[in-house]
Amino acid sequence: MIADHTPPVGEILWAVLYFFVNLIEIPVKICYTVCQQTKCVREVRYLYKGFGLQIKHLNNLITKKTYALFANDEYPHISHSAFKVIDYLYQTQEKDVTQKDIEKALVINRATTSKMLLLLEQKGFISRNSSANDARTKIVKLTERGFSLREHNLSGADKLDRIFAEVLSEEDFEAFSRIYEKLRTALDE
Repeated sequence: MIADHTPPVGEILWAVLYFFVNLIEIPVKICYTVCQQTKCVREVRYLYKGFGLQIKHLNNLITKKTYALFANDEYPHISHSAFKVIDYLYQTQEKDVTQKDIEKALVINRATTSKMLLLLEQKGFISRNSSANDARTKIVKLTERGFSLREHNLSGADKLDRIFAEVLSEEDFEAFSRIYEKLRTALDE
C-alpha cells in the first residue's frame, strides 16, 4: 500500500515550509523516499538555495537597514542585545532591577550581561548604584541619555515597520506571523 507518511512534527514543518515556499515562490526539488519501517512512500521537498540561508540573508539585510536608520553622531551604534537591555529597563523603570534580573529576563549569561552593562554605563546610557538593602547588589537604572536613546531607536523601528508595510499586505503579515510561530516552536523543541 502506498501512502504519504510523515511524523507529526515533520507534517507540521513540511506544511509550513510548503505554504511558505508557495507564498514566496521558492523553487523546490521533489524527491520520494520509502520509509523502511512502514514501507510507505514519502514526498521530500528540498529547497534550492537553502531555506535557512534565505532567512539568514533576510536577517542580514534587515540588520544593515536597521543600522542605517539608527545611525547618527549622538547615538553611536549599540548592539541589538544592548538595546534589549535598555528597553527592559524602560519597561521596568518603577522597579529596582539588578543584573541578575536582566540575565533572567533576557536569557543572557552573566559574563555577557556584565560586559554589556559596563559598556552602557561608560556610554552614559545607564547608571549602577548600590542597593539600600545590600551594598553588594547594584540597582541598574536608565539615565536621561538612555531614555533618549530608546525614543530615538523606536522612531527608527517605526521607519523600518513602514518599509515593511509598503511591500507586505495585512494577509502577508498574518501569514508570516503564523509561519514564524510554527518554525520557532519546531526549532525550540
